[in-house]
Amino acid sequence: MKTVKPVLKIGGIVIAAALLIVVGAFFLRRQQSPSAAAQATAPTAVVTRGNIEETSSATGNVVAESQATLAFETSGLIAEVLVEEGQQVEAGQVLARLDSTSLEWQVTRTQASLDTAQARLEQVQEPSSEEDLASAQASLDSARTNYDKIAFGPTAEELASAQASLDSAQANYEKVLTGPTAEDLASVKAALDSARAALEQAQASYDEVAHRPDIARLPQSLNLQNANIEMERAQANHDGLANHPTESELAAAAAQVAQAKAQLAQLQDKLTASDLAAAAAQVSQAEAQLAQLQERPNGENVAVYRAQVEEAAVALAQAQAQLDDALLTAPFDGTIIEVRVREGEWTSPGAPAIVLATTESLILDVNGDEVDVAQLAEGQVAYLSFDALKGEGVAGAVTHIAPASNNVGGAVAYGVEISFDASALPVRLGMTADVDIVVASADDTLLVPNRAIAADREAGRYYVTRQRPDGSTKRVEVRIGLRDGSQTQILEGLEERERLVLPEVPGQIQTTSSSPGFGPFGGQGREAMKQLDGAR
Repeated sequence: MKTVKPVLKIGGIVIAAALLIVVGAFFLRRQQSPSAAAQATAPTAVVTRGNIEETSSATGNVVAESQATLAFETSGLIAEVLVEEGQQVEAGQVLARLDSTSLEWQVTRTQASLDTAQARLEQVQEPSSEEDLASAQASLDSARTNYDKIAFGPTAEELASAQASLDSAQANYEKVLTGPTAEDLASVKAALDSARAALEQAQASYDEVAHRPDIARLPQSLNLQNANIEMERAQANHDGLANHPTESELAAAAAQVAQAKAQLAQLQDKLTASDLAAAAAQVSQAEAQLAQLQERPNGENVAVYRAQVEEAAVALAQAQAQLDDALLTAPFDGTIIEVRVREGEWTSPGAPAIVLATTESLILDVNGDEVDVAQLAEGQVAYLSFDALKGEGVAGAVTHIAPASNNVGGAVAYGVEISFDASALPVRLGMTADVDIVVASADDTLLVPNRAIAADREAGRYYVTRQRPDGSTKRVEVRIGLRDGSQTQILEGLEERERLVLPEVPGQIQTTSSSPGFGPFGGQGREAMKQLDGAR
């Protein structure tokens, strides 16, 4: 028994020493990593390599790439509306027209004026004909003769001729007034009796052979006919002389006397200065007309008539423009969205009549915040999601950024247009859509979850908690780049496959993650949309 006790004592000492070593190691480990127990249960994430896109989000409405509210430029009665809502039309197609009757008349009148002006221009551009020159020379000679006659008075021959004309007219009047003489009446009566006797004799000769069938060819027939003619002539002479003078004959004879007296008085009267001036004006006018014809074509006249042609052409263009304004035409191919007028109504200039839009080519119209607009540029990729289509999306691109701001609800914003292909979705005008515009991207870069980043805002520094292979941790400063809804790009401070400790979120079960986050347009969600767009 004595030999056993030392052995037991030594064994107890060894066991005690081993226990001390274990306890010491335990306390030493706790000193080196006071939160080891907590770290063992904290969520972690692995630094991965992948692609990232930083986006700017906004909400907008679908509008047509081209939309116009058309209106007549003149007032009038609407004669015809030729389209209806939903109808496809082509550029230049007439959509509606006003009553243009008066405008068509105006075009016709101005066209006639232009034709007249052009004819006159052509006339003055051509040299004068020999006939025109001869006529103008004759007019000038006549005017000069008249002037000389007025300036120097009538000649003795002219006065004698005028006096003779008066004497003849007076003698004729006296003759007409006194009527035929007894000798004249006896003479015409004798002629009438002789003609009657000749007729009776011819009738008797005719009667003797009247029974013959060839009577028409016998001389008795011709003699009877001639006798009748002479009888009628003698009777007319007798009646005419016996019934004269008539009132009209007296009036005509008296008028001849008055005219002869007036001509003689005109020659005898002393001419006034105004008569001489009028005659001189006639000479000047005739000289000017002849000179004008001799100088044709005259440059000044051509210029004047050419100006008249241009003026008439402008008037015609204005009339035609007014007629064209009576037609409402489509400025581009599209669909009739709204018809606001009806036939028989009166319209005023500028009053909305028809709304036309291109429904095959749509855009999303959004208002970008002034803080974000500096990051935007034409050509950037955008991802659209439509509320009315249960979040279905399509990719697009920024096509226009307004150069000037507008006020939206008291905030400064800039209009941004995003084009997209709506053929795969039943998108309609006016639909609301959320859009993420890719303002920056990086491929094959280091990525960590956003939760892993701790920021010192005042210093402008960023940190992560890196977990060593032995389970211990170290706070490391990093330089970050792009961020999306779930991930952050690491530019410096970490390497791929390093593990980071994530801060706990109260009330949430934590899991260890080694893959990037996801969302409707970020991470895996956006990659899925890209694949869908590629398939389309």
